[in-house]
Amino acid sequence: MVECDLVMKGGVTSGVVYPNAIVEVARKYRLSNIGGTSAGATAAVIAAAAEYRRQSSTAGSDFAGFDATAKIAEELGTNMLNLFQPSPDLTKLFSIAMSAMGAGKKGRVWKVLSAVPGAYPWHVVLALAIGLVLVLVGVASESGACRSRCSPNNRAYRGHSGLRHGNFCSASGSRFRNLLWPRSAPSLEEEARAAAGPY
Repeated sequence: MVECDLVMKGGVTSGVVYPNAIVEVARKYRLSNIGGTSAGATAAVIAAAAEYRRQSSTAGSDFAGFDATAKIAEELGTNMLNLFQPSPDLTKLFSIAMSAMGAGKKGRVWKVLSAVPGAYPWHVVLALAIGLVLVLVGVASESGACRSRCSPNNRAYRGHSGLRHGNFCSASGSRFRNLLWPRSAPSLEEEARAAAGPY
């Protein structure tokens, strides 16, 4: 049998492929000098052990070591995800990232967003509470500003005699509401005409 040297580079995906590649090469060649880096070094150790068993057999044709090598590829293919274990501090982030596995481009965003509340429930509640407070503060400040502008003691109010008190406040409050719940252009136009009132 012709001899050959086998050198394998590193890489997780390469490590999955190497077991079957080693078996196919061993069917035609006798492995002589074997080496590799990272995942390739691990595969080199397995290949060297299988080749040593073959050469140590009586007829030099014991292929059982390489048959066992082929089974490694099957095990890696079915349990690949279980081989990646995050550190305790990154477990939640890892679960969020893994939730996007197998989803399409559009579905990945939804998968990640739906996984965040399960991983960080109190953070989500706090964020929603802060957002609600900001909205309430904005509504209150707009309402206060409206009352100040619409006060009869306000010079700007007395100068705009064409605008009625109720209509002016209604138009001011509607501007803030439209920021939160935008309406169609015709609805805004109709509301403006109704707020101005007859001159």
